[in-house]
Amino acid sequence: MIQIQKTCAIDRNSVDGASNRYFPRLLWFVMVIVATHYVHLFWPIGCFCFSPLVWIWRSPLASHSVMRSSSEALVLGFAVGWISTGFVSDAIADWGYIVQAIACLVFGLHFVAITVSIHFVRHWPILIAAVATTIAATASELFQAWLGITWSVKNLALITVTTPIAQWASVVTPFGVSGILYFINFLLASGDSDRPQIRWVGPITAAFVTAVVWGGGVVLASSVVTSPCPFSVMLVQSHLKDARGVPWRPWVALDRLTRYSLGEQGTVDLIVWPEAALSNSNYSGDAEETNDSTNRMTIQQFSKDLQPVYGTNCLVGVPMIKEVSKQQYGLEVQSPSFFNCGCLVSGRTQRFYHEKQVLVPLKEYEPDFIQLPWIRRWLPQSLQLTSPFTPGGRFQTLPFVDLSGQRRAIAVCVCYESYFPWLPQYNTDSSVDAIVHILYDGNSVDHPQLLQHQIDACRFRAIETRKWNLVCSTWTGTAIIDPTGKIVKQLPPVAGVLRTDM
Repeated sequence: MIQIQKTCAIDRNSVDGASNRYFPRLLWFVMVIVATHYVHLFWPIGCFCFSPLVWIWRSPLASHSVMRSSSEALVLGFAVGWISTGFVSDAIADWGYIVQAIACLVFGLHFVAITVSIHFVRHWPILIAAVATTIAATASELFQAWLGITWSVKNLALITVTTPIAQWASVVTPFGVSGILYFINFLLASGDSDRPQIRWVGPITAAFVTAVVWGGGVVLASSVVTSPCPFSVMLVQSHLKDARGVPWRPWVALDRLTRYSLGEQGTVDLIVWPEAALSNSNYSGDAEETNDSTNRMTIQQFSKDLQPVYGTNCLVGVPMIKEVSKQQYGLEVQSPSFFNCGCLVSGRTQRFYHEKQVLVPLKEYEPDFIQLPWIRRWLPQSLQLTSPFTPGGRFQTLPFVDLSGQRRAIAVCVCYESYFPWLPQYNTDSSVDAIVHILYDGNSVDHPQLLQHQIDACRFRAIETRKWNLVCSTWTGTAIIDPTGKIVKQLPPVAGVLRTDM
């Protein structure tokens, strides 16, 4: 009899062992398929629920090997990132898949951080474990945001931008909103106790926290005074993209759209053209220079020929070149540097510049480690940047006087800067009247969800600062966003103009 019981016990363990090996993997595959199915609607972190991970790695039936759990989490995170980041490989035609793989690997490390945290607190009560895992997950998100590599596809808070939960960003920042979401996810896994009051304490607490946060967001939004934008703006969208072998002359279409709108609807306080709207220009260029405006339009030419015709303030995107002192071989030498700028033109000689401070890795600058000689020898020629941009060294608001004689000021963000809430553009104590984002999105024509994701980031910047945010894009998505993060107006993918006074 004793021998029979022993045999049965061995058989039961064998069955449990098979369950340990196969069931978690089957569940993961199902979740990846679901993520793939919804990727055209949501970003990976939005359609992925972390609560199954808590259930899997806290379950007594699951393997408790931290190495095995980490490796599987890395693969899962890599796969979920890969199915939604095709724009990375498309942006770099020859070696884009390598860059995409590196980005997805970094993305997968976030899953590893969460998994390791769950592993070490798996025996703790669910409430305490949820707090510890939330801290680890939020810290991991902060670290990856600091790296700047996967920020544009990874912030958990962005999926709540259409809900009252997003309003908490004005109090606890977007990372605090992410922390709230992590906490709710990590509570949703029920405990393994036989006592129902203990087993369901996590899900019940998660439901309570969700209700409180949702209701609090409604209160926060209702307390915001959404007065009209303090000045009138015209945002001009050319609906063009830069193509190889085709001259890049967006100012031709932008000028035509601007003149038509001014003639039909009248003048405004500020006209905005998107990123890279003009040709490369020198800071020290002659204001009276004359060139063929069909093939080249510098900021000096714009100030001389176009701004006086428009008769109002103009913000335009333009790459600027200036001589910068650098230390080389112990000597101070002058070398040309490129700055991706937004330039406010108020007259033929009155110009104010915002130099982009946060550049896109590989697309606009070479990270320091790539400049090592042995790495540069290994890199393919297609990744050798010949004229990388230089990040701006200081931030300044851009002032202008509106048509009524009132002094105004705007903070400018160029493209990638929309994703980083800690930049000085988003200082809540700033006296700026609005925040203006100028974008070039010609690289994401086949990935419209990427630009919409960036507009969602701009909506969060509006919530955090409680200021009007104006988005001027090249291809699609030009939008006007009020201080509650609501999109008041948005252009479809067409050539057109969006105005605040209409």
